[in-house]
Amino acid sequence: MIHLLKLFVAIAVSFVAAANAGELAGRYSFPPAPDMVRADVYAVPTIVTPRAVLVLCPGFNGDGSEFFSDKAWKDFATVHQLGVIYLSFASDPKNISKARGYYVPSSGSGQIVLNAVRKIYGADLPILIYGFSSGAFFSHQFADWRPQRVLAWAAEAGSNGQQMRHSKDPPGLVACGALDQSKFAGALDYFHVGRSMAKPWLLVRIPRIAHERSAAFEDFVRLYFAAALGSSRGGWVDVDRKAKIPAEEATQNPSTTGWLPDENLFNKWKEIHE
Repeated sequence: MIHLLKLFVAIAVSFVAAANAGELAGRYSFPPAPDMVRADVYAVPTIVTPRAVLVLCPGFNGDGSEFFSDKAWKDFATVHQLGVIYLSFASDPKNISKARGYYVPSSGSGQIVLNAVRKIYGADLPILIYGFSSGAFFSHQFADWRPQRVLAWAAEAGSNGQQMRHSKDPPGLVACGALDQSKFAGALDYFHVGRSMAKPWLLVRIPRIAHERSAAFEDFVRLYFAAALGSSRGGWVDVDRKAKIPAEEATQNPSTTGWLPDENLFNKWKEIHE
């Protein structure tokens, strides 16, 4: 009887938590920053009191709705006690440049994300951020703009960004399809510049794809983010030879080396890195 009572209590608590989390779902609209025409943020119901927030950023002027039905991201967030928001930002294409538009966080869009996190979750929670294409540009620029708020970031199929600050920033993934002729050179250049500044980044050349999201890469991003949330032992790799290396070698040859936040991710990285 006692066991049944405990079971009923647990079920009731889970229903209440689900209902409260459901209250977080929906659109949160903000006044657009300069050079923006839309500044909406959507919350995906996961848990009531998350320890951090996962921010998902779609491609150019995308509404991010593909993330709402993405079970893999939602399950990951629930397991790791994360809130989830996805961005629905847009700018007039005529006003887009490396110094203007919604994907430049310092122009106002970054503050909208911080405001959204506080409004939705009631606290200035740490952030994990992943983006594709223009969303990738926003993601790595956001981490550079507010590194103290970001636990880790991942940018897939983005181009090179603005001039970077010289401060070390959180662990980051710079990824691009090996066949993406429009973005690969810029992404590689951005990685090399960041590593020359001793930033703890890792390169992923995704084989056999052009300018498109990669499910295999996103699986790796989730493992990478999980490592950033924990206290795993990291290590250095040579991104050309796909080999583990000592820290001294990484210091001597930064542009060809990268950082893994968990040494146990090495084989997974080798599988998806060409």
